[in-house]
Parts: sequence; structure tokens; C-alpha cells
Amino acid sequence: MKSRFTILLIIATSLASFGQKKFTAEQQKAIEELASKRKEFKAAKNDSLYLAENSDQSYYVTTITRGDQAEDLEEQIFNTKLKEVAGPFDGGNTFYLLKILSMDSLKRTKAKLVSFYPKGECTTDTAKFSKLVEKYIEAIKKGKEYSKMLYKDEASIGVRNKGITSFWEGHKNNANYDIVYERKVSDPYITKVGQEVEVLYIVEEKRNAPFRTKVVTLVKKVK
Repeated sequence: MKSRFTILLIIATSLASFGQKKFTAEQQKAIEELASKRKEFKAAKNDSLYLAENSDQSYYVTTITRGDQAEDLEEQIFNTKLKEVAGPFDGGNTFYLLKILSMDSLKRTKAKLVSFYPKGECTTDTAKFSKLVEKYIEAIKKGKEYSKMLYKDEASIGVRNKGITSFWEGHKNNANYDIVYERKVSDPYITKVGQEVEVLYIVEEKRNAPFRTKVVTLVKKVK
């Protein structure tokens, strides 16, 4: 069973992404109080004692793993250094800071999936479309930015960006893991889906990256 803090984190959002959100006076007070405690929370030698005196939740260690949280929240958490403090974060009527206790790394690679589709005369001229696709695949193999090429060919070919996915060492349950993980940047994986050509290619070579962290949480609740 997930801890209550893990559940809280899943629904929480970085305050940085709430530029237009209106907070009540009480919520704003809680945010400002947390912000004022960042330095002393970081400097605290005894987290249990500090939280007993300053938090609406007693000392509790939570493990956060990549993929558990919203992307913007994860970016802030995993870009925070050991023993540093992240936040404040917004969890509705609960606001909090996270202190990083430990950070474990795994090897990671990233791959992007795009789909090229025919437009205009290329919807019937399959040979011309295939030739255009080959041009884009060659650009991908060479690590070139192909998006500017689309201005020239926009009447004949389009592209659907289907996102960038992180692939972590050993997590073979991820879709396309076996295709991606041992591939090189210059070796895209190409499939045909109807009239479209999907290209899955590496955008980041394997490197160590933060994957799992343990945190303690300073909480302020608003009624």
C-alpha cells in the first residue's frame, strides 16, 4: 500500500506551474511560511525534532521513483541536490517542502517517436513520399534538426510528434525497451502504420541519472 505522502505527491503540483492560480489569504500565508523555513529546514541537524516543532505532519520517510509524479514536479525534485530542500508544492489545501535524504541513479536513455504522413500529391504518389521520408530518416541518423526542412516540404509531408520517453536500465516492462535500450543515436527503428511511417530514435545516449529518492516532508495544512 502506498503511503499517504506518496498519494499526496501524486496529486500535488509545483507552485511554479500555477502562475495564474488564485490562493486564499490563508493558503498564501502557508506558502510564505514554508518559503521562509527553507533555509532552516535544510540546516536542521535533527529532522524528526524539527518536524515535530514546525510541521503539521510528523517525521515520515517517503520514497519517490521516476514516473510516479507529474513531469514538472519530478523535474524539481530530481534536480534538487542531496540534503537540499525542494518546494513549496501545492497539494490542494496542503502545502509542503521536501528535503532530499538520498538519491539513487540508474542508467537512462531517451527516445523520441515521430510519425511522418503524406500530404497533397504524396497521398497518392507513394514513391515520392517514400523518397521524402528517406531524406528525413537520413537527417535523423546524422543527428540533424529536421524540423526546418518541413517548411520546404510542408505541402507534401507532415510529422506528428508522439513524445520523448525515458528508458531506465532493467525496466523491460516499458513499451519498446528491447528496441530502444541497446540502440545508438544513428540507428532509428522504422515501422509502417497504414500510410504513415513511424520513426523511433535515440535523443540521449545512456548515462547515469537520478531515478529514486527518499525525502522527508514539512507540511502546512489549510482548513
